Amino acid sequence: MLNTATKTEATDAHEEQTDGFHLVIDALKLNGLTTIYGVPGIPITDFGRMAQAEGIRVISFRHEQNAGYAAAIAGFLTKKPGVCLTVSAPGFLNGLTALAHATTNCFPMILISGSSEREIVDLQQGDYEEMDQLAIAKPLCKAAFRVLHAADIGIGLARAIRAAVSGRPGGVYLDLPAKLFGQVMNAEAGRKSLVKVIDPAPAQIPAPRRAEERKASPHYSRQGRGLRASR
Repeated sequence: MLNTATKTEATDAHEEQTDGFHLVIDALKLNGLTTIYGVPGIPITDFGRMAQAEGIRVISFRHEQNAGYAAAIAGFLTKKPGVCLTVSAPGFLNGLTALAHATTNCFPMILISGSSEREIVDLQQGDYEEMDQLAIAKPLCKAAFRVLHAADIGIGLARAIRAAVSGRPGGVYLDLPAKLFGQVMNAEAGRKSLVKVIDPAPAQIPAPRRAEERKASPHYSRQGRGLRASR
């Protein structure tokens, strides 16, 4: 007959587990994001394969800029954030042009990039492709977030989605350090940590001023110069 301690150990050994890879996939699917555009590479190669196995459409490109533009256009057409997935450092930088483009043109888009470990980057210890990607992305997008713990993946992705589609749509950066994907947690707790976005703020895309409104302005110049500065 098993004692209490032995029974507890046996229960723990058969406890269902999940990891960062599957939590990101489940969070995307929960929010109806079933297509990813990107360029495969470390640390996201395994993620791409797992996403495909779970029914997500993964479209690969030869350059991150092209993948980013595809994601931005998908966001414009579907009104849901287009997702671009890149590797760290050079891949991340290649995707920034599309992220800025999406933000400027009000296209909902999320750029998700793998990154180096925070403790090594912050101490400038020379990690592989060491770069503070969050700081670089912030001036070029509507919002930027970093997730460090598997339990925060659900809320992190939900905030990224909500920021991308609320008010004036735009680009959002989501930083996922490499070791986040391998973090393991209880599967039931993982499912409860996922968040579905159901209340984005109404879209507020500024309407262009009509030509007659511009001409009615006291600052309008009829010599082909458009609006002129008032004296």
